[in-house]
Amino acid sequence: HFCGITASPAAIVIQGFPLDDHLGELRDRLRKLYRASSLHTSMDRRYKLEGAHATAVRFRHGVTQPYALKQLLDKYRNYEFGVAEITSLDLVFNNWYQNLAFTIPLEHGLLGIGR
Repeated sequence: HFCGITASPAAIVIQGFPLDDHLGELRDRLRKLYRASSLHTSMDRRYKLEGAHATAVRFRHGVTQPYALKQLLDKYRNYEFGVAEITSLDLVFNNWYQNLAFTIPLEHGLLGIGR
């Protein structure tokens, strides 16, 4: 369920609120796989991921019209974007901007959500 937006100096995200625990279950499975791997990273490096979001905008440069941006953000602060049903996931390695040139597919069609 997507409702409202949040902004940071780097991005604007649409806030997501899972309707069940499938996302939490998937994250727990991924955490176990991370711990069992030789990767020197963690999904929860900054904080434990529990919520959801969809990144709508990433800022490449400073905002040139902050007042206009604030008005737009205020307009969509509590906007009902609706519900998205996720039926398949792809795991990728990429950079912050998700440039296709830097995206490496790792796993296609992660199934078993909620199983």
